[in-house]
Amino acid sequence: MKWIGFVFSLGVGLTCGWLIGHMLGPDPKTRFDATYRSRLDQAWAEGRKAAEAHSQELWQEFDRRRQKPPIS
Repeated sequence: MKWIGFVFSLGVGLTCGWLIGHMLGPDPKTRFDATYRSRLDQAWAEGRKAAEAHSQELWQEFDRRRQKPPIS
């Protein structure tokens, strides 16, 4: 019974380690120089870029609606 728990724990540990290494590790095409970015860094940058674009769209919509004359 102890062996089953040991093998299960080992498998879970290896899987977690692989996932963390895969998320935080470099892309296979990455050069290790001043431009190095992990996949997590790239995901954060893409998320910020998408959030900024969406924010700009919302502000434009706000300005467009604010400038419309009220319906009476």
